[in-house]
Amino acid sequence: MQEEVLRSSSEQPEYFKPEIVEEVLTQSLESFKEVIHPSLYSKLEKTIDESASKIAQDLNSRSYGLGRAEQVDCILSSISSLNYEDARAVFEKKFIYTTLAQTGFDVNRAAKYLDISEKTLHRKIKKHGIDLAAEVALQRSDAVKQPQECAEGASQMMQTVADGRPVSEVQRLRELMKQYQRRIEERQKISVVVSPDQKGAKRLSLKAA
Repeated sequence: MQEEVLRSSSEQPEYFKPEIVEEVLTQSLESFKEVIHPSLYSKLEKTIDESASKIAQDLNSRSYGLGRAEQVDCILSSISSLNYEDARAVFEKKFIYTTLAQTGFDVNRAAKYLDISEKTLHRKIKKHGIDLAAEVALQRSDAVKQPQECAEGASQMMQTVADGRPVSEVQRLRELMKQYQRRIEERQKISVVVSPDQKGAKRLSLKAA
């Protein structure tokens, strides 16, 4: 059974999907619209559209985020001391939480990513006690911070130009992806907590690190 879980996990989409990369880069690029020359802005838009698949492939092959196999190994290492049913519950909860985080806690997108119905995903969210409202609120808080991060990124790129160092389109795109990756990493700092309840049975939960 565990082999089936691992096999089905390996068949899921990669950590970074082309459409998500394109969406994030496009949204981030919009924050630089006031400081980038219109002709260069249009060129970057075209570059994002043409390069999203290649960038996603590159990100998935590097250490920007955990690949699917590494995610599975990470989860299994945290549940190795539990029995099968407990381990499966932890695996499912952590896998669902990670998927939700990757999709910005958009239930519709997460359900499509997991290839299950929204109704089923809502049921599992409730079952595992994932506070969707709190996560959405945190995401909105992150959105407030984003303009400042983008402004800092723009300032760094402008300083690079001022210093006479060439700034390629790839460098600009990498800066945008680094900002996105930092937000993903903050959301994924969760750990497994195993504690006995009043009857001595194991109680499983996830908490932010």
